Amino acid sequence: MLEVVVSGIFELHAELEKTQKEIIVTKNTLAILFPYLRAQVTMMTSQPDVEPVVIPAININLLLQNLE
Repeated sequence: MLEVVVSGIFELHAELEKTQKEIIVTKNTLAILFPYLRAQVTMMTSQPDVEPVVIPAININLLLQNLE
């Protein structure tokens, strides 16, 4: 089992409605952090004589759009 936690600190300096801010923060933070998660998982599983786990690239905006 592999557990990876990725955290980021972001600031949004814009006067928008609360729902607009939540949408922007959700989509952008996931899109920004996901490549770091992918790289970390590949690095952690890249050991000699073991095939690394490579998470495919995902279009975060399209994924979230399909979930709605």
